[in-house]
Amino acid sequence: MHVKSERYDSDADAFHQALARFNASRMAVATPGAHWQQRLAADLDYQLTEGSFLELMRANVAHLLPAPQGTASDFVKWFEDLVSTAPASNTVCLTGWPTMPAWRICAGF
Repeated sequence: MHVKSERYDSDADAFHQALARFNASRMAVATPGAHWQQRLAADLDYQLTEGSFLELMRANVAHLLPAPQGTASDFVKWFEDLVSTAPASNTVCLTGWPTMPAWRICAGF
């Protein structure tokens, strides 16, 4: 299954539906078949198309964002400080971090 890049330009809803179908089939439990190379090529095609779509969306809103302030280290510190400063800092989602695996933090396990 291939999605051409112009498809999401004209019909974003159809593109998202096709991408959802692709992701569902890609994540389904299966054993490798005789055509695994074609499947891998189709996976790469979808991933490149998805990346192009995201870059297009990012480019469409980039002018709305302020220039970045500070350094990457400043951002990491701000992000880590959210554990204690965010409005939801007393929830399981944040109080379990960083000692719990990420997939378990907000699931309440």
